[in-house]
Amino acid sequence: RDSISWWGNDQPFFTGGSFSHSQKFGQFDVVAGGNVAEEESYLHGEFFKRGRLNANTRYRFKNIDGLSIGLNTNFIRYESGTFFIWADAYNGSLQPYGGFDSLTTSLTSGQYSRWNVDPSINYFSKNGDKQSLKGRYFLTSNDVGDSSKSSNSKLYYGEYQYQKHFQFGLNAIAGITASSGIITAGLYGNHTENNQAAFLQFSQAIQNLNVEAGMRFEKFGIDSIKSKSQPVFRAGLNYQLAQATFIRCSFGEGYRFPSVAEKFTQTNIGSIKVFPNPEVQAETGQSAEIGIKQGFKVDDWMGYIDVAAFANWYQNMMEFRFGYYPPFVDSSGFINPNYLGFKSVNVEDAKIHGLEFSVTSTGKLFGLPFTLLAGYCFINPIDANMKLWSDSLIANDHSLSQSQQDSIAQLKYLKYRYKNTAKLDADITWKKFSTGVSFEYNSFMINIDPFFTGTDPIILQLTGGTPFEFVPGIAEYRALHNKGDYFIDWHLGWQLSDEVKASLIVKNITNNEYTQRPAMVEPPRNIALQVNVKL
Repeated sequence: RDSISWWGNDQPFFTGGSFSHSQKFGQFDVVAGGNVAEEESYLHGEFFKRGRLNANTRYRFKNIDGLSIGLNTNFIRYESGTFFIWADAYNGSLQPYGGFDSLTTSLTSGQYSRWNVDPSINYFSKNGDKQSLKGRYFLTSNDVGDSSKSSNSKLYYGEYQYQKHFQFGLNAIAGITASSGIITAGLYGNHTENNQAAFLQFSQAIQNLNVEAGMRFEKFGIDSIKSKSQPVFRAGLNYQLAQATFIRCSFGEGYRFPSVAEKFTQTNIGSIKVFPNPEVQAETGQSAEIGIKQGFKVDDWMGYIDVAAFANWYQNMMEFRFGYYPPFVDSSGFINPNYLGFKSVNVEDAKIHGLEFSVTSTGKLFGLPFTLLAGYCFINPIDANMKLWSDSLIANDHSLSQSQQDSIAQLKYLKYRYKNTAKLDADITWKKFSTGVSFEYNSFMINIDPFFTGTDPIILQLTGGTPFEFVPGIAEYRALHNKGDYFIDWHLGWQLSDEVKASLIVKNITNNEYTQRPAMVEPPRNIALQVNVKL
């Protein structure tokens, strides 16, 4: 639309190139590559310029069969302007919230680099066992031109792993890992973190049944704060019921310790504040799945259908949530706007149940080679505590209108999630030409922070009950676009020779205007010409 085309006749563009090369020199193997890329975004002020080089090397000892050493490295340097939130979600602007003034803008720009060096030693014994020792030195640098928001970190990592194959078909993997990080940051202060873990896993094939089970014990610490440690377990079964029928089930436990950023970040993006929370706790969870995969063949068509049901449970789930976070409670009831913002908090209990269906097939359509991949996923993401509160309120307050009940019922869902997602990829080939389409659909995002729609109770208290939208237009946009969104991509390929292939790639071919999160419009239709050359 003309109203959002801030660029006039100076069309935003993206361009780039990449190369890779692999070669053997006797016992020495090398793989090297790199790429450069540049993009001026459709969002005003957003851009990136990036260059990357990588090299993987390996030396296989001639006199010691099965022994090899390697050294991999990767370096990336880029500049970028990151568009966090746009100024008007409905009336057509693609300007950053807060404009371009450094004191108010939500646009963040800077220079960044990443460099890692990974040494390794691998040994394969004659009976098939394997031992490996891996290491990593990882250096990151983030310079955003403001020392209060810049950061640097160093990570040291090591892992030893032993794989044992027993004569009766049992396979075992055991190992230990350790890492240490040093973080220097104006954004969240100077910190150290460390991690140690040990793991053990077994797998066994018994006729048509494959069994796998394992456990891991981990310790994690930040500065002098020692997080709670606990073992976690996982197990899975896969049974071949018939020639092309497989049934599987699995169960696993997990946990995630809060990062330094989640605990200590204190910053602002324009007028949006982010507060630290050193007290945020680790989240734990369990997951389970049962599924069946059925192969099929009909004339020239063959493929498989997969159906699965799954469930995830979380305790102390972490997420950044908008709220009022004063250093102390003011008994007068006064709300200080300086303490409104986002903080990483524990959501308490959450559960996500769902179903997933997918089909993959190949065959001929009108006598031409054709492939199809399609899938559908349904989830029911529930915040257990909010569900109890909303169900109780609706049941006990008979003065609520139907629209009010619907609004309250939506609060039980975890934020920023789609209940329904569908995807499809189809490709057809004719001689040296190939073409295909990709389709993706996401249902309406039921629940977002009420901060965005002007219905946040804290904001309403500040305004005396008058709705206030932080970014005008989001509530109206959501009301008009409440059926979900889709986009379609199309590509055409031409194999000019064995060495050269050209492709025309069109993304969002219908030029659908949509968002996948509040206050951030997704890319309009864009067209790329890609050429691949093999030398």
